Amino acid sequence: MANRKRSMQHSESYLISFVGDDIEHTDLAPGRDDLPLMSVISETSFASGMMKPKVFCCVTFVAFIGAALMTTGLVLYFWMPTIVDSLVESEAALTKDSVMFEDWSELKIPMVSEFYVFHVVNPEEVVNGSKPVVEERGPYVYRQRLFRDGIVFNDDGTVSYDLRQSFYFERNLSVGSETDTFTTLNIPAVAVNHGMRHMPSLTRMFAEAVLLLDEEPLFLELSVKDFLWGYQDAFINRMSLILPTVGQDFSDHFGLLYQKNGTKMGSYRIASGANDISKLGEILTWNGLSTLTQWGTDQCRMINGSDGTIFPPLLDRNRTLYFYNPFYCRSLPLVYESDSEVKDLATYQFVVPSSAFASPDQNLANEGFCTPLGNCPPSGMINISHCNSGGPVLLSQPHFRDADPALQNSVLGLQPDPENHRTVMELESKTGVILRGTQRTQINIYVDKDQFRVEKRFNHFHLPVMWLAVNIHSEELADLIEDSLYKREKVAEASIYAAIAVGAFFLLCAIIFGLLQITWTQRQNIYGLDNPGMKMDQPSSKKSTNKVCDKDKRSPQGTTEVFFAMNWNNEVVGVVAIDFGTSFSSYMSMPIHEYKRGNLRFIGKSWYHSLGATLGTPTTILLKPDKTFDSFGYTAEEKYADLVCDEAHHEWYYFEHFKTQLYDQIGLGRNIQLKDVRGKLLPAQLVITLAIQFIKEDFIENNGPDIRAEEVGWVLTVPAIWSDAAKCFMKEAAVKAGIYAKSLRIVLESEAASFYYRCGEVDVSKEIFRPGAKHFVLSADRDRVDITVHGIREDGSLTEIQHANDGLVNGSLVDMGFHMLLVKILGAKVAQILQAEFPEDYRDLSREFGEKLNSFTYSDKFLLRIPFDLIDLVRDAIAQTSMQNKILLRRNMLRLEADIVRQLFEVRISEIIDYLSKFINESNMADVKHMFIVGEFCEVFLLLQEAVKKSFKGMDVLIPPKDERPVMKGAIFIGMNFFLDL
Repeated sequence: MANRKRSMQHSESYLISFVGDDIEHTDLAPGRDDLPLMSVISETSFASGMMKPKVFCCVTFVAFIGAALMTTGLVLYFWMPTIVDSLVESEAALTKDSVMFEDWSELKIPMVSEFYVFHVVNPEEVVNGSKPVVEERGPYVYRQRLFRDGIVFNDDGTVSYDLRQSFYFERNLSVGSETDTFTTLNIPAVAVNHGMRHMPSLTRMFAEAVLLLDEEPLFLELSVKDFLWGYQDAFINRMSLILPTVGQDFSDHFGLLYQKNGTKMGSYRIASGANDISKLGEILTWNGLSTLTQWGTDQCRMINGSDGTIFPPLLDRNRTLYFYNPFYCRSLPLVYESDSEVKDLATYQFVVPSSAFASPDQNLANEGFCTPLGNCPPSGMINISHCNSGGPVLLSQPHFRDADPALQNSVLGLQPDPENHRTVMELESKTGVILRGTQRTQINIYVDKDQFRVEKRFNHFHLPVMWLAVNIHSEELADLIEDSLYKREKVAEASIYAAIAVGAFFLLCAIIFGLLQITWTQRQNIYGLDNPGMKMDQPSSKKSTNKVCDKDKRSPQGTTEVFFAMNWNNEVVGVVAIDFGTSFSSYMSMPIHEYKRGNLRFIGKSWYHSLGATLGTPTTILLKPDKTFDSFGYTAEEKYADLVCDEAHHEWYYFEHFKTQLYDQIGLGRNIQLKDVRGKLLPAQLVITLAIQFIKEDFIENNGPDIRAEEVGWVLTVPAIWSDAAKCFMKEAAVKAGIYAKSLRIVLESEAASFYYRCGEVDVSKEIFRPGAKHFVLSADRDRVDITVHGIREDGSLTEIQHANDGLVNGSLVDMGFHMLLVKILGAKVAQILQAEFPEDYRDLSREFGEKLNSFTYSDKFLLRIPFDLIDLVRDAIAQTSMQNKILLRRNMLRLEADIVRQLFEVRISEIIDYLSKFINESNMADVKHMFIVGEFCEVFLLLQEAVKKSFKGMDVLIPPKDERPVMKGAIFIGMNFFLDL
């Protein structure tokens, strides 16, 4: 016994209890999750001799394999991202043997350049001072190929190479042929006029004379091909003969991309990432330069980032990326905008922010791009004339997107688009590879009237001549990344999940098998079962699990007068019985040391309300709108009444006499619902759990802080007609309320009543409990009546012979009787007004009616105290009734003749007598001569008691004294027998 008690102190976290044919997992130790489960199994099984050594070794081996697989899988699961990142970093660096080197060196990324030219609709009007009107034409599509040659791996972890580009016209993708013509600005003439500002005075005068004689036009008609790739210009040829410096850059040809097809874009030396992967692709020198020379500040001269075709892996959303574009003569930033997808691969979308083109007053970092310093173009443009042979060329986003509104208004026909006129790049999140992107740039020419010394009437303006979009979209590269990286990662993840699942299965099997083995040998000690095959708390069993009340266990040797003695051995020190009635609920307790001394000291609870105190409180619970507990009993009634008066009750949950709903649903399973007074549904187990938790905490609060729930033996009574599922339902609710399963006993109300008469200090005939004797137990609550037949076995123990399959449903007998009384003496309208407009007074009046009814007999007059607020209303109603001769109102006392009250219950009482007679006759129990009456209604309702005695004159009807609470006392006797045997 001592060894078993020590093992129970470290009982396993879960116990499997058998209820009928179902297996129920019940939490035995709330708050005891500090012990590893395998150590618990080991401690409570092999050490206590509850599992054979071979079985224990087998279970331990399977558990070890399962735990090892789970541990390995979990470790790999949490380290998987780090492993994948390391793999990506090792393969992303540019080395001769790396996976990325081949794709980087051959630049297999498909690139398509789309050119859009602006046709000037009104050239003559522009010359005469009108705003230019332009018309966008395009796209003219070219397949662009970048390739690297002269690749050299340097000893310092850098790579050197030359970057070249080629363009191939794609007629099928274009709107027309390269020979399509359009009207555009005479850029050579504008450039020469712009460049004369820097000529010596004598040379400039000579050039102006030539221009005056030549009368070169401001606009030309050119083909797309000539405009882009160059044509021989007679004006440049003449000027180069007169002024040799003019032809130094143009020769005798001009084109925006003249000598840019099939030529070198520059010589680069970049970081390979072998020393620091975060610097992969970073440009160290371009054309031998580590910084640029044409800009005004050190920050603007910096060459930042890569060449735009490669970026570091393991992208950070908060990191700003850069790429250097020789066409811009500067580095451009890329900032994270959003997550995206390309062929189911996760990508980060980076964009060039509008601040990159903003004027210094909006972005001070751009101050150095004003050349000379302080000479800044309008916001939204970059002046690249110093990189472009001195010509007045400025770059912007297409259609002057996000530029100074004055620019957009100076040219008609532009339609900036926030989405389609910006630079966007979608980079694969792990490798940093560009899977999709578009770089968009517009070329603008500045025309200044002051540059033309000939007579011209136009104003200065910035004229867009073309914009281009360089598109990248590589599905093949996405497939390569998917195959080389993510498929391997998915295989690894699947293996990890499989290891965790198999390990968990092995571990779970070991735990369940071990617990089954432990539980199989513990069940008789824990539940007091006679054999492993018997069902727990089976009411219909012919062999009762309850033992006979053994008064020899009591001894006069008490050691303390403390209510519940301090418990140093984790043993049960007292028993508490909880009775949930349909209308009223309460609890009663007794310390074990008092029971052993022979002192049957039952300690009840007094529940106070506005009219006094009672031994029970209404079975009523109030929950807050968030479904948490607020109050129970009288407190719940009063608070809900206040909420109703304040119209604040709509979101609250108020359950009144909720046990009645369980009679019809309790066999349906754990998911049954209860309706509150407004029809709102909540899980029944939640409501019952909160109610039990309130009773438990109220008991502990009223009996000292040293009491712990696990030190108390708890007995919960349920109706005799409830099934195993119903008892299991109540047990689960009690465990969820914080009561240990090993400290809990579920007892039938009829069984507890029999034990009250058998073990209590009640004067009854010994013949009732002789072997072979039988007796009835009539249980009547305010809503329901049921009857059970008990017998006494040869060993003196109690057994259940028969019970009614279904009780007699009366409705709320007292509540209905009270309402009928009001209707009878005051009328239906006044009764309804009382209930709706005076809820607190109506409740107090109903409560007093029930209490007065307890002692009412056929010969009494019935007295009711009327609340002062209702006196005038009641007096006026009585004046109009035909029963004035049987009703008398004096001050606040209402007196009724006895027959008025008696008639309210005659039909109901007659139904109960017929129900009992029918049951006795149909069950062939006419030879039973004893009947115990219990139940919150039977025990106090004298009219019913008198009717039962009168109808069954040959039967010994035993009625407990008023306020005796026999069910709770009998439950305590059962609990004492059970917990003293543990």
